[in-house]
Amino acid sequence: MTTRREARNALMSILALGFALVAQVRLQSEFVVDGAIFYLAAVFLFLWSTGSERKSPIYAPSAQPFALEEPAPFADIIGTRRIAAIACVFAALYAFVHSGHNQFTRNGVLAWWLACGLFLYAFWQREDGRWRERLTEWRARLGASAWHITIRWPVVALILIMLLAVFFRVYRLDATPAEMTSDHAEKLLDVNDVLNGMRPIFFPRNTGREAMQFYLTAFLIRVCGIPFGFMALKVGTAIVGILAVLVTFFLARLLFNEKVGLLASLFMATSKWHVSMSRIGLRHPFGPLWTALPMLFVFRAMRYNRRNDFLLAGFFLGAGLHTYIPIRVVPLLIVIVLTIHLLIHRRVWAAGIGKYVQNSILLVIMCALVFLPLGRYMLEEPKMFWSRVLTRSTDAERAIPGQGGKIFLDNVKNGFLAFNVKGDVVWLAQVPGKPLLEVVAGALFVLGLAYLLFRLFRFGEPMGGYLLVCLFVMLLPSTLSIAFPGENPSAVRMGGAIPFVFAIVGVPLVVVVWQIRRFLVWRAGLLVGAAIMLLLGIYSAQRDYKQYFVEYDQHYRQSSWNTSEIGGVIRDFVNSVGDMQHAFVKSWPHWVDNRNVGIVAGNVHFDTPANVFMDIHEAAVYIGDPNNMLYILHPDDAESLAWLEENFPNGQVRLYRSKTPGKDFVIYFVPGQPVR
Repeated sequence: MTTRREARNALMSILALGFALVAQVRLQSEFVVDGAIFYLAAVFLFLWSTGSERKSPIYAPSAQPFALEEPAPFADIIGTRRIAAIACVFAALYAFVHSGHNQFTRNGVLAWWLACGLFLYAFWQREDGRWRERLTEWRARLGASAWHITIRWPVVALILIMLLAVFFRVYRLDATPAEMTSDHAEKLLDVNDVLNGMRPIFFPRNTGREAMQFYLTAFLIRVCGIPFGFMALKVGTAIVGILAVLVTFFLARLLFNEKVGLLASLFMATSKWHVSMSRIGLRHPFGPLWTALPMLFVFRAMRYNRRNDFLLAGFFLGAGLHTYIPIRVVPLLIVIVLTIHLLIHRRVWAAGIGKYVQNSILLVIMCALVFLPLGRYMLEEPKMFWSRVLTRSTDAERAIPGQGGKIFLDNVKNGFLAFNVKGDVVWLAQVPGKPLLEVVAGALFVLGLAYLLFRLFRFGEPMGGYLLVCLFVMLLPSTLSIAFPGENPSAVRMGGAIPFVFAIVGVPLVVVVWQIRRFLVWRAGLLVGAAIMLLLGIYSAQRDYKQYFVEYDQHYRQSSWNTSEIGGVIRDFVNSVGDMQHAFVKSWPHWVDNRNVGIVAGNVHFDTPANVFMDIHEAAVYIGDPNNMLYILHPDDAESLAWLEENFPNGQVRLYRSKTPGKDFVIYFVPGQPVR
């Protein structure tokens, strides 16, 4: 029989959720005072209805942390494992020597991989007993007269969520986003270098970029047959984005429980913030994936103190450093959370502080081995390696516009406000100024963070503190933009915070449903709770869909230039009556990136004096040329059009009507003259 208190708590938690939704709607409508008032009321009601309960429904019963039966590090490094550890040193030295001059070499790469493999073999903690138990279990199942396959509902739910994640990342991928930018041209030129046999460790073009995306894209083109161009970039990043949703489920499940993990992955699967990063074709989605992967094993290591988790954390951290510049703050995050864990948990000391420290050292060595070729480049070219970081956080490029400390604090404030109030102003990442989270996710984020921090101070549960630290550190790639504070908040540089944000988003609904189930009978409570989650999930997905596939798509098309249409016209000309040597673009200030025009047309080297005229008089050398010729002009370039009509009087002019208003361009076709 339910009590009056349980009924009151259930009602207040639902009311708090409603107030939070209203608050987020008001904030996104720029009624900041109204939104703040509603949020204060929502947080007060939510904490009043849930905060007094010592037991929380968001945590799963876990194994006893820091089991003492694990052998101490190095105690089992004998025989062949000791030989492997020694051989690892020589392989690493050989790899370091053969990774110079910013080039992957066959011998260097083989030695690098060998060093990593030897280190894992030498220090990997074997679990023979566990594998014997699993083998015995499978033998028993195979020998049974009848098989019984049981699929748990969370597995079905996760499969459906991943299908939703796939849909949001591949639906209309060829059309949205519509156009390449100059950054895409730079990336495809790097990919072209790889396809032509170059093997850089670090790509110095466009202020320097780590290598993983370029080799992944080259693999998709060479092995999977995806045509060279924008689509190849987008397929690669979409795959990375889908994997990030899956890893976020496992991370949130580890931090809390399975229900929170499912909700975290659900809201991330449809999130316009993560969807836009996953589909853009740049390195942005590498941030969430390669933050979540090492941190998953770091938190496992903190819970169980197993050597293998430390090794895997180091492996994925080292690999992540080959992907995207913001990942460089993840080592700092790992040091901070491991140190905090060491200071506040007595079990670490009970299990043996020496073992914990030695395992942490193994994490560092594993990371260094995986990072080794890039580390060699960092030592050879520190200025290029750190260029992007230093130009944003110091006066290396321009004077800092004010007091650095004050700018940083203001950046931190704006970084945290980006989730709910005002986001990135760069059109490439999203519709400028829109909060990074839509209404439902934004409301749940505020309630979840308040709930976790309250339980931190009320009951000493550390997870709220850990997640706040994770958010703060993963915002640093954006908030440290002290020389260019206008670039903060940056939706893409803050991308490493996404797994932690959605882990927090998954918390409040679990609490609300728990309160409802305590008030109603079990089945009725479950049905009501499921209905609430389903309605909020559908509403959230619908809003994310509209904001990305409608609003963002329209804004992106208006903000970018239609190089695909111009390149398509040139491609059709080349494939029908002309050739690439007689297709030209007359340059115009702040117009198309001609490299993208050439990539679409089928010539990655199109941006040369042979195809692009800075002055129309450069076309005088083609007067009397007997070949068909095609000229593309900006619609306002009346002077160039008049010159062409005077010197090629047999030409045909046509205004190409773009699908995007305001993006029309002029086509001037000159029919070839037969040679007499």
